[in-house]
Amino acid sequence: MQIGIDSFAAAISDPATGLTLSPVERMHRLLEEIELAHKVGLDVFGIGEHHRAEFLDSGPVVILSAAATRTENIRLTSEVTVLSASEGARGSFAQVAQNYYFRWFRHTCEKSSSVWAS
Repeated sequence: MQIGIDSFAAAISDPATGLTLSPVERMHRLLEEIELAHKVGLDVFGIGEHHRAEFLDSGPVVILSAAATRTENIRLTSEVTVLSASEGARGSFAQVAQNYYFRWFRHTCEKSSSVWAS
């Protein structure tokens, strides 16, 4: 069994305070949430894909790529794919390409960090 969490990267007001974070601050906090999920040992963190003003996750691959530079063992995945935005077959290919890209990106970062650490 795997235990994980997901996010839609919502940029909405806090009901208790009325405070709305800027998109930059919300994205910064989201990356911190992903790092924390990794540190506490969760298996998976997923990002949804939405194309509405209150969500910052219209490009989950970009968010997950940034998260891949900050984590090692947690599985990063897209939780929602908007097929009407992905044109069906292209969306399926994108999922496969995304999984390959994350593995390559993480591997490249690990090699780069070991070179710089030498």
